[in-house]
Amino acid sequence: MRSISDIVAQAVERYPNIALVSDSTIASTITDIEYELYQFMGKLTSQDKTVTVNNAAVDMGAYFRSDNLVRVVFFNQVGTPGGSLDPNVEYQTIEDIESLKIEDFPQYLKLPLNDANYNVATVFYRAIPTAISSDANDWDSTYPVIDDEYIQVIVYKLIKQLSIFGDAPDIAISNNYEREALQKIAKAKTDFYARKRRNKKDRIDYRDYQ
Repeated sequence: MRSISDIVAQAVERYPNIALVSDSTIASTITDIEYELYQFMGKLTSQDKTVTVNNAAVDMGAYFRSDNLVRVVFFNQVGTPGGSLDPNVEYQTIEDIESLKIEDFPQYLKLPLNDANYNVATVFYRAIPTAISSDANDWDSTYPVIDDEYIQVIVYKLIKQLSIFGDAPDIAISNNYEREALQKIAKAKTDFYARKRRNKKDRIDYRDYQ
């Protein structure tokens, strides 16, 4: 897992002029990049919720949006929640995750309680990013919310945007790295929309996401 420091170091290695840009500008640029990418490339995270009322509207918190929901698994209350999907632990996967969303309230999910023994729901989703600290000393312990497969896109987009920052923009460098980034972004978006179509029309199994 690469930290923000690792990402910045790799960008500087490819384009040394980034070292001349202020830490606050680098931090805000990476934050903007993550906001642009997380819906399609966000790292999978999860929350455990205990459900005691059928179809309860559950507040998932400020960093959750139902558009980024991936799957919901109900664990037997005597099992171990947390998304382990251990074959020795009983669980039930919600197949129609579109039915869990509450229109106009994307911070909430409508979680069913079909069986009193299955009341611990593990909700898998792609979390909304938080702002990167402008203090470079924090970057070693700060990690992007973008999936590891797509970390390189942050590097490319950081170079793309900072190479045209200031009084002497390098248009050629910016265009080159934009092309590199767009190829990976196009694939991620294709996968994202294909997943949404599957979720809406078909009943799917959690194994489709592993």
